[in-house]
Amino acid sequence: MVKLLKHELHAIFRTLLLFALAAVLFAVAARISVDAALRTDSGELGWAFIIMFILYTVALAALLVAAWAIGVSRFYKSLFTGEGYMTFSLPVTSMQIVWAKLLSSIIAMFFAAIVVVLSYLILFMSWGGEFDYFELVGNYFGELFQYFRTMVTQSPLLFAENILYVIFSLPMSLLVVYACISVGQLSTSHRKGLTFLLVIGVYFGYSIIYSLFIEPAIASIAMGPDHLIEETAYELSQHVKIWVDIGIAVIADVGSFFIIRYILKNKVNLVA
Repeated sequence: MVKLLKHELHAIFRTLLLFALAAVLFAVAARISVDAALRTDSGELGWAFIIMFILYTVALAALLVAAWAIGVSRFYKSLFTGEGYMTFSLPVTSMQIVWAKLLSSIIAMFFAAIVVVLSYLILFMSWGGEFDYFELVGNYFGELFQYFRTMVTQSPLLFAENILYVIFSLPMSLLVVYACISVGQLSTSHRKGLTFLLVIGVYFGYSIIYSLFIEPAIASIAMGPDHLIEETAYELSQHVKIWVDIGIAVIADVGSFFIIRYILKNKVNLVA
């Protein structure tokens, strides 16, 4: 299992490190350009910074998408293409293979998040340790950090609930797609197209059900007691919502896991 995890991490980071390096380099280039612009007589940000900042933003988006997409791609290629013959010949169980792919993808996603934070600090933090709010983006991220700081100090329970939600929702973002890929392989033709439609259908259907049924139910639960003031009702709705989201994530994780387990053990049909 450990060797399998090392192999998956090596395969993912072989590509992901290039995206991370690009994000950091563009952050450094944008910072150098803005420092040079601020030292001029006009003190205005020039086209060099605008171009570097756009490239930096694109690099960040590509890094975050790649951290998720590479793991999904490796799940499909390693299990449901000709490469699967070699994968299933390894002295490990199918579930150990899934766990290795899931853990390596989650590690990659955390790594991408850390690179995003570090590149942001490179771009927006001054040499004196304070943030340079020379752009609206800087203000936005500064307010975001302040929001999390306030949440930790004023509402530690809500902060803990959000951490718990992240713990279950990260695997969900992968396992649901893994399950759709696995179900798509049951078709005798157009497997990729069916998998794509399954992913779109699952997320689109979930968003409709959530907005039409779950959100109104959460609001009615929070506003139901007449003695609650508006502020207290809002706080209660936040707690109810996060626990509903946690419950959905747990159900999705467990359900997807058993779907994948059943298909890998009983219905695998490899294609070249």
